[in-house]
Amino acid sequence: MDKITLCGIECRAIIGTLPAERLHRQQLVIDVELQLDLAEAGRSDRLEYSVDYSQVEREIIEIAETGNFFLLERLATAIGNKILHHSQVDACCVRIFKAAASKAGKGVAVEMNFARR
Repeated sequence: MDKITLCGIECRAIIGTLPAERLHRQQLVIDVELQLDLAEAGRSDRLEYSVDYSQVEREIIEIAETGNFFLLERLATAIGNKILHHSQVDACCVRIFKAAASKAGKGVAVEMNFARR
């Protein structure tokens, strides 16, 4: 399967289970991998046979920045479900990195996979 990968989408979101985490937006970095057939896009050079990844990026940022989530897993699920609304996308992988989630390490990342059923 062909892939389009959006790397390092930075946004700020209300996310976390601790009371202090609910007060201020936290920095997140989101990567998504879209799986789709890109053969016709490659032959025709026409966007309708691919996916408008700038639109996908805007949708990801909107979900993260306007939402109010406790878990990274819930945010990843909201993003994955939205991406699958694009009819060209067969499956996707969403990875969210939250630096503030770890005191001893560099951060925590959640990675989840979604596919059409």
